[in-house]
Amino acid sequence: MIEKPYGKYTLDQLKQITDLVHQTKNLTSTFEKVMQETDPQKLKTILGENFSWFDCYELPFNLHIGLVVVILGFQDDLRLAAQSDDPQQHFLDFFNSLDPDIDWQGGYKGMFEKRDLVGVAISIFRTMKSIMVYQKSLSTLIEEVRLGNDKALFNAVRIDRTMMACPSIMHRISIAELKGDNKFFLHLKSALKGPSRKHWVGLDELRYMMQSLVETGADRLSDENLEVLFVEQLKLYPRSLSARKNLRKHYTYSKKINHRK
Repeated sequence: MIEKPYGKYTLDQLKQITDLVHQTKNLTSTFEKVMQETDPQKLKTILGENFSWFDCYELPFNLHIGLVVVILGFQDDLRLAAQSDDPQQHFLDFFNSLDPDIDWQGGYKGMFEKRDLVGVAISIFRTMKSIMVYQKSLSTLIEEVRLGNDKALFNAVRIDRTMMACPSIMHRISIAELKGDNKFFLHLKSALKGPSRKHWVGLDELRYMMQSLVETGADRLSDENLEVLFVEQLKLYPRSLSARKNLRKHYTYSKKINHRK
């Protein structure tokens, strides 16, 4: 049996995931730039009418990921990974073997259109950004909105302004409008500016990897383990006298977060 000292991952697998996270963050910027520079008429031909992706966020996180897998057409490969001796490595190998030059074939049984592919691509990129900033998926933030958490609502809108179309958020906005809640709308106006750079840059990949560790069972690492992993191995935190203390603070915060969705 393969020894995995970090929850469901080996050190090498964590390095592979860190590389994928970094690549995906760069891909997100490229993807958004391509969308912005695409001819409007061509974009309309691809996306059609009433295009959006906000409905993905109303799904529980596992169903959101399941939808992504089906639209990408990865369901058979995911099933093979689940049946293997090391599902995590099997899926990493599969992901690394993907050929970007092979045309997408419509996902499961060719059921989907390019607009569906664009929609889930944006939704997963934004969800990753949410985890990097708040260590919570957008599905989790929506669930917290339903429980009456306005801070979760503002955080969700900071990541993706289409969140305002989600029924759970539109309901809260409607109540605020009905009551003339000007304080709420001042916070909403600020949220529309996006996350601050203090939040977004520097520790984004560290926060993502800490969330991944905690969710897969690596929730009892010592201060020395944290320093070796994030400073020496993954190189996601600078070497300093306060490294252990600061990493422990981030790690403790990660464990307090509700990771159910």
